[in-house]
This record gives sequence, structure tokens and C-alpha cells, in this order.
Amino acid sequence: MKEIRLYKCNDTAVHNAVMNCSQEGDPEKAELYLLEQLDCSDEAYVATVDGEVACIWGLQYQNLLLGHAYIWLYLTDVGRRNSFRFVRKSKELIDTLMEKHRYLNGWLDPRHSEAKPWMSFLGFKFPGDVGMLKIGGRQLPAQFFYRGER
Repeated sequence: MKEIRLYKCNDTAVHNAVMNCSQEGDPEKAELYLLEQLDCSDEAYVATVDGEVACIWGLQYQNLLLGHAYIWLYLTDVGRRNSFRFVRKSKELIDTLMEKHRYLNGWLDPRHSEAKPWMSFLGFKFPGDVGMLKIGGRQLPAQFFYRGER
């Protein structure tokens, strides 16, 4: 049985994640973007499957008094290959985060077809259409999602 573990994230995990993602067009830019996300995050974690980086995710607190946080996720090929087990673990994790934060939100890249059903299963809602979001100097398709009450 495969073992899923969760650790605090660091720069080495970011590098390993980018190198293990075949969908990444420019690994160097992706690594810089993830390092920026890591620097801006109040909490950041890496999940591994049998020692290989499956994903990196983090939270950026938006309003501590109201319990609002921005959540982000970077999924590698390892995470995609183990998506069934990963979905169960992520449900537990998001439910735990919702005990601490009243409201989580973020942006989903609709080019990753598995992302929206996964986020819907986790209880996130998608109130609008797909738009464009400027990320690292590039315009990328994005769809806003949230869970909880403002």
C-alpha cells in the first residue's frame, strides 16, 4: 500500500515538484512562481507518495479576524497517478482547515480537467465563468472558487 505523508514545505520540495511535472512548459519559470507563492504563504506543505513529491499547497491568510485564507495547490505527475487516494486525504485536510478558517478561496486552472471535479468533491463552489488571470507576467485561464461563508 502506498504511503502518503505531509511535511512543511521548503525550496528543495519546490524544485523536486517542478521536475516531476510533465505538464510544465517552462520548469524554471514554474519554480520561480512556486517559490514566490511559498514566500507569500503563512502555511505551506508538501505531500509525498512513497517519498516522491505529489503536490505542494499553501495558505495565505487574507483576514485573520474573519478567518479568510487564499489556498493554492501545485499537483505533480505523482499526484495525478495517485489521485484516488489523494482525493480522500485532501477531503480530510480541507475539512480540518475549515475548522480553523471560515472561508477559503482561490483560482483554478481549467486546463487541468481533473481539478474542478476534485474541488467540487471537496465542497468548493464556482460562482462565475472562466476568465483570465495575470500570473508571473502571463495571462492564464482561471476560475474563482470558494468554500465557506464570508
